[in-house]
Amino acid sequence: MKITLSQLPVGVDGTIVEINAPHELRERLYGMGFIKGQRVKTIRRAPLRDPVVYLIKGSEISLREELSSKIVIESRFFSLDLAIPGEYVVDSLVGGRRFLEKMRFIGISKGSRIRVVKSLSRGKYIRINNNDVFIPYRQAMRIVVEELPNE
Repeated sequence: MKITLSQLPVGVDGTIVEINAPHELRERLYGMGFIKGQRVKTIRRAPLRDPVVYLIKGSEISLREELSSKIVIESRFFSLDLAIPGEYVVDSLVGGRRFLEKMRFIGISKGSRIRVVKSLSRGKYIRINNNDVFIPYRQAMRIVVEELPNE
């Protein structure tokens, strides 16, 4: 799936597809290693989600969301808040103890198969183990999924 670098979840990597920025800004990004075809991984986010530290060509680079949103990447993994209706498998959960306990209570864990039934601006309705559950947007951002191929 094509997403912006700013949407790439922590611990996930992707390949740079294009950079949608003015020439001067694009040259600055090229100098830091952000070039088409290069692999980049999100390492960590600041407490207020901005800036974000990325690993590219063996170096850790910190970018603000304003800049990282201009870089388009291709990744198999993305956060549930970006998912459209369809089938997915949970790759990881990014959060603290309380978040992980809540997800376990709902039945969501690594490897769980879920179906996104409906997308709203405030969250997702998903179906897991024949139960419909609403996942708020902020929690959906912390669930990393991979789209299952159509069967």
